[in-house]
Amino acid sequence: MVTMRRLPSSNITGPPLDPGPWNSGRAWLINRARGHMLYQRRVQEKPDVANMERIIALINESEVSNGVPTQGELTHCGLYHPDFGLHQIIVRRSQQDPSRVVLVAAIDWEAAQVMPRWALGRVPDIKGDISDDLLAHCHAAMLNDDLYRRAHVDGLQARNLCTLAQTADSPRPRVELLENFRQRKWTDTATMAG
Repeated sequence: MVTMRRLPSSNITGPPLDPGPWNSGRAWLINRARGHMLYQRRVQEKPDVANMERIIALINESEVSNGVPTQGELTHCGLYHPDFGLHQIIVRRSQQDPSRVVLVAAIDWEAAQVMPRWALGRVPDIKGDISDDLLAHCHAAMLNDDLYRRAHVDGLQARNLCTLAQTADSPRPRVELLENFRQRKWTDTATMAG
């Protein structure tokens, strides 16, 4: 089997069981929880089915309970770059103001994914590329965009549910993640890769 990066792999035996598209963010999360978005592998441990079903039941709860938006702009999909950082962008100096730079292109899109807008409200992980002060400045600038700000704030609970969904098909469930979710102990470390 050859992966999406065109790299041969002896452990990968087939494409994802269900790479989409899906009709809702909830359907997207359920497919993540079932592991259907991952490449099929030769060696695969059996998931803890009871844990998977608990998380799928949580995904199927109401928006008030699980935070997954079901209507409005945050349910629309957008493009996600899983490896975005300063080493993945090309810039040039502004012709009008040489002290400023203009984004020309983002590169390395082979693992790009389409996902609900609420899932895209996470701060990009570019910490190793810039200082904490500049990172804070970049985040503040991103929050000036109304749609990003709403996705960042209103999508926090759903992004943490995404963390649960990514781990739902594990043979060794992380029970503390489910407990933290139920106790509203959320962080913004949810990732959408994979």
